[in-house]
Amino acid sequence: MDQMISIVSADHVVQAAATGLGLNVATAHEEAATEALLAGAVRRIAGVRAPCSARTLVFATKACLAGVLAEDGLSELIEHVVDRLLTNGDLLELSSVSSLDESLPQTSLFVAPPSFVRLEGGDALLFGMSEEDAMPLPDDLRRRVVHRGVRRILLSLGADDIAQQLLAYGYREQSLDGWLRMPAKVAASELLSRTRRILAKNPSAGQVEGLALFGGDASMGYSKRWCEPKGNSGSFVARRSQAYGSKRWCFVEVQDGDVSHLVDLPLAGEAFRGCDAAWRLLHALEAENGHPSHFDLVTSGASSTIKLYCPIPMWAERRLELSGIRIDDSSCLLAFRFANASSSGIVDFLQDNLWLRRRTS
Repeated sequence: MDQMISIVSADHVVQAAATGLGLNVATAHEEAATEALLAGAVRRIAGVRAPCSARTLVFATKACLAGVLAEDGLSELIEHVVDRLLTNGDLLELSSVSSLDESLPQTSLFVAPPSFVRLEGGDALLFGMSEEDAMPLPDDLRRRVVHRGVRRILLSLGADDIAQQLLAYGYREQSLDGWLRMPAKVAASELLSRTRRILAKNPSAGQVEGLALFGGDASMGYSKRWCEPKGNSGSFVARRSQAYGSKRWCFVEVQDGDVSHLVDLPLAGEAFRGCDAAWRLLHALEAENGHPSHFDLVTSGASSTIKLYCPIPMWAERRLELSGIRIDDSSCLLAFRFANASSSGIVDFLQDNLWLRRRTS
């Protein structure tokens, strides 16, 4: 009788999973923990579990990978991939309730429908998924998909019309501006003036439970800048505790440690995540205080690397990834590599839209 059950190694399971997800994994654990493989797993699970919280999606993905990948640091890596899929557009973070009851979740993750954006040169950026398949395409098109981290790029052959083929297979085309979802360019002072007018209409009771201010200066590093209201005065980006889920982003006015006014982010009518609104306001505050957030531009050969030391909104990350490639760099919070010809445009973008300044020494 043929053996019905056999024992296989974790490497074999990883390679089988990668093949099933449409990825080419040459070596087992060295390549298995890449963003591309985890992104494929998260997409597959999100197709079944969403709408759900980010926490639920992380736990479900980790449970599926138990015994296959090393558990040390796996949750953090999956959280990173979920965040990257939000940035790319595969996942959408949407308000799940229209209630002021904070015992209910404020947002949930949804899967975007199969969509694409045309890129320069004729290639297409794919994002979203169907319920049955994370990439509903025939084999001949699947073989032309290149995985770059969490991103999936369908390569053009020059003469073929990728857009018409994707539309025929049920994909939705999104304009580049629609995918970037960038806010109108304004001066930092105008953004702050507009937000403070709204803030003035929202007085607070002085003490806010679990409130943490983003203060200090850029030299302290991102994680060390969170502090208590005590001893502080002025306008701050902050986070406050709520009955359910993670802390909520807000904008506050503090006087001698007491909160005089508070408004939650995003503001009513804004189509951004709370964190995206918060980081934009933070950079506006830094510019107003005369100490704008800085970045470094390092040129080496035919490429340049931009190093960022504080978070930026999702729409800014999309803009940077449109022209460059995100890279790992332990010396900063975020790093992107560009061809030298693109670097000046990126510098202008960061200065004009987030009021950042290039560090000269």
